[in-house]
Parts: sequence; C-alpha cells; structure tokens
Amino acid sequence: MYNYNNVLLLLLSELDVTLNRQVTSDQKEECGAFLSNDYFPSPDHTSSALQLATACAAYLAPQSPVRARPELAERILAAISFQLKWQHDSGLIDLPKVTPHSPPDTAFSVQLLAPFAEYARSEEAASTPQAEQIAERLGDYLLRAAHGIIGRGFRTPNHRWVVVSALAQAVSLFPELSEDALPYVESILAETIDINEDGEYSERSTGVYTAVCNRSLRYAADHLNRPELLEHVRRNLDFTMSLLRDDATIVTSISHRQDAGAKVVPISMADSFFDLAHRDGNGRWASVADALVRQFGAARQVCRSGYAHLIVPFLMDPSLRTAALERTPPPEKFQHFFPQSRLWCVKDRQLLATASAGTAMPFSLSFRDLELAAVRIRGGYFHQADFEATSIEKTERGVRLRRHNEREPGWDLPVGRPVKFRQPSEYYAFATAERERWPLPPLHLILEIDRLENGFDLHFQTDGGVARTAFRVEFCFSGTGYWETAAQLAPALPGGSAWLKAGTGYFHNHREAISVEGGSDVHRLGFEQLETRPRDDLFVVGIPMVSPVSETFQIRCGDWSMESRQLLAPDEGRDRLHDLLERK
Repeated sequence: MYNYNNVLLLLLSELDVTLNRQVTSDQKEECGAFLSNDYFPSPDHTSSALQLATACAAYLAPQSPVRARPELAERILAAISFQLKWQHDSGLIDLPKVTPHSPPDTAFSVQLLAPFAEYARSEEAASTPQAEQIAERLGDYLLRAAHGIIGRGFRTPNHRWVVVSALAQAVSLFPELSEDALPYVESILAETIDINEDGEYSERSTGVYTAVCNRSLRYAADHLNRPELLEHVRRNLDFTMSLLRDDATIVTSISHRQDAGAKVVPISMADSFFDLAHRDGNGRWASVADALVRQFGAARQVCRSGYAHLIVPFLMDPSLRTAALERTPPPEKFQHFFPQSRLWCVKDRQLLATASAGTAMPFSLSFRDLELAAVRIRGGYFHQADFEATSIEKTERGVRLRRHNEREPGWDLPVGRPVKFRQPSEYYAFATAERERWPLPPLHLILEIDRLENGFDLHFQTDGGVARTAFRVEFCFSGTGYWETAAQLAPALPGGSAWLKAGTGYFHNHREAISVEGGSDVHRLGFEQLETRPRDDLFVVGIPMVSPVSETFQIRCGDWSMESRQLLAPDEGRDRLHDLLERK
C-alpha cells in the first residue's frame, strides 16, 4: 500500500545499496560521488543526484531510523560537494552517456533535489542537525543550475515540462530568479501541453516519460499557481489505468521511446496517482498507487527513478502521513477505444489486450502470468509489407487496422546525365527526386481484430502488391512456460523460436494457456529472422504466408487441462469447482 511507513521502508532498502556506491576517499577527485552501474562519476539524475536524493530523504524524513545521523549528514554534504565540483561554470551538468552541458538533464537534477532543499528549510526540519547546512549547500547547486538552464533549450517534448518544473521550483526557493526565469517559463508553456483528448502524451512512453510529464506538470502547477495544468495529469491518469495489467505492469508495445516492448512496473507513476487521488478524493487512483508500490516492493527491485519521488508528497503535505482515503478498485471489465491515440483496450478480469496503430507491434495480450507481448507481421515488398497501421477504426466486434502506403513502389530509372560524386550518403540519393521510376502495384494491408468470449480472431489480408510475396506473422511470448502442439513439447526459452507448421500451438505453464491456431508450411523464408525480437526475453512463434493473403489466426486464453493437453472451455474449470462444492 502507498502509505508513509511503506514508502519509508522502500526508501531505506534503497539507501542500503546507495551507501555502498559512494566514493569516500578524499584522495580521489570524485570523492562524494555515488557511482552508477557503469562506475562513471556523474552528477546527473540517473546517477549521483538520484542517490543523493535518496540519502537526503532518509536523513530528513520524520520517523526515519537514520534521521539526523551525523555520519549520514557527512555523506550527504560530501555528495553535494561533488555535485558542485562537477558542475560547469555555466551551471550545467553532463549526461555522460548522451550529451554534455545539458540543460534538460540539469533540470532533471533540480526537479529531483529541490523538494529536499525546500523541506530542509522548513520548520519541521529545523530541529534536524545540519538540515540548515544541507539546505544551504543544496541551494548553492540549485541556484547555479537554474541560471544555467534559463535560455539554453531542450531536445525532446518532455524536456520542456522538466525545464518548466525545475525553474518553477527554483523560483520558489530563490525569488530573485523570477525576472529571468519566468519569461522563459512562459515562452515554453506558450507551446501548449502535448497531450491529446484521450489523455496520451505525444511520446507514447508509458513506461518512462509519461511519469516524467505528470510529475513535472504537478510541480509546475503548484509552484506557478497554475492549477489548470493538473487537468492534463488527471486525463492521463485515466488513460494510463486502461493500460495496467493485474500484476501492475503496463503495456509498452505502443511506446515510441526506449521502453517499447519492455516489461515495466511503472513505479514512477505512483506519486502522481497518489497525489491526485488525495487532491480529488479519487479512490481508484489511490488503488492504482497501492498496486504499483505493492508489486514493485514485493519484487525487491531497486528503482531506477528512485524512491525519493514517492516520499515527496508526505514531506510537502504532512497530513498525508495519516490520511485514510477509501480505496475503490479499478473496473474488472471494459472496452475503451481512443480515437486520437489510435488505440483499443479490452479488459476482462485477468485478461488485458491492446491494439494500436502507429507501432510495429499492433496487438498484445496478457492473461494471468502469461503474456503475448506482441503480434508482428513482417514481409518483403519495398519496406511496405511490415505491418504498422496508419489508421484504426472501431467495428461491431472489435477494430480494423490498415496500413495504407502512399509511396508507389518501384525501381529507379537513369537520369541520363552525370551524377557527381558527393558524400557517400548523398551520392545516389541526390538524384532520386529527379528520377523517373518503373512502378509496381501498391500494397495495402488490413488487420481485423474481433473480440470473442475467450480470446480474439485476427484476420489479416493483403490488398494489391504482387503474387507470391512472402509474409510471416510472429507471436512473441513472455514468461516461463512451454510450447506444445499435437506433435511437439519444448520449453519456451527466452530467445528461442519455433515455426507453427499446422494446427494449434499452446503456450502454457501447466495452469493457464494462450493458444494460437492457423499454422502453415508454405515457405521457410525468414525463419532465422525470428531472432530479431522486440526484446531478448521473448519466445517467438512464426507462421508463414504468401500473397495474396486472407488468413485468420485464432488466439484463445483459458485454464490448461493436464488431462486433455488443451484449453478448457470458458469457465469450465470454475464450473467443475462449483459442481464439487454443490455436491458437498
């Protein structure tokens, strides 16, 4: 459950790891740094600043068993000294793996550390030894960083809101920044927030940057007195709930960023769910916050984004430490169609399925402990046969996705004049716009998905193109299990693959199963390419096709029968238990 005591315990479990990462030798230039897994000293928000926030939270938090420990204060002050030493004269810091002198990454560190500088200044923290010194030294870093951020730019959509948040927080700590910082903040906010009516941010990053946007807008709303910014957060929280599985992992197959296809418990969303739940009295959001903390804590994972964010609401509003908001469970069943996000979500108790345009993983499904992480359709026709839908529409029983290829496929013809040598990457392409072409028929792809009682039918067909084009559909499974057909049983090992030549195959764990029906043996092209999977831990089953294609693949979920080696009919296992109880 997301409450003060549990978050404090999670924070302390991370502190144990954090302290082992610190460089304590004053003979080393990087003295005070908390090293990340790459052993490279850096003051950024994924490295030393992240661990510094954890240490500050543990030292300052009321009821913390290490509150006000002198040795912890010494480590914190050493870490702040490292932050200041590694700061450029401009006030900026580096993100060593990506960019030097980075305004947005400096802003990330400000967003992370400013709440602890603010709390260390508070009346409640005043009795804590060295809180004043921590506030002063952190303030030195934050003030210099804020000056460095102003007018220096960003690189991605979410960076804008991180910069806005960081400068808003800095102005609250140092009002003298207002004259320079606030006009820059207003110029960024004038671009308007990149969220659609469905509640989805433009980067579609359910596992990483959605949380960044929500937290940034919350902080900005509070420090700029702009409560209207919270409306965007509210809309996104409802959207996000549609993508959460029962195990608190989130659908990432739709993402446009580095989390695409990853298995993620989005713990970094928990503080936004918790904060807005208590502002609005929303029991469903509070239940989601509980589930995220419970699942992440049970797995005993060290949080890449840090647990320090989770404790901030309790420091900013002490009443939350004893708040008892009544929880309301999220709905067990729904079908949501999000037209602007081009997304369809189906929830039925322990099943969650999504279909989406604009991604190479147009369908995914999870059922209890099993996951069909992605269904992909691949083919070779001038880069127009890999299925990535350009549109999605609602149908009576589900959705219809289409890939409409605007560019006519074909072969380039000579321009009949010298084509001068330029840079190798430009040499041929330079004349492409002038070339006439020998065209081939355009190819369009259609995937129709129908919802059935215990699964889905996926009907794939081609429109146009040429005959005998090779396609394959790939079913990418995640989780420990077995792959079983009428003639085969094998462990479904991560990184493994199989070709379903005929009939039905089952991915099961002896308790539940996901079945795929529609095997084929029309060719073996691309069998080796099954190894190019969305992520390394997947087991991929391929089925070949040849154009013109009009094929239906049946996907079913249910309990696994050890007796028949097949799926039980819907509710059959439940009915057997009911009959047994009735007889008793």
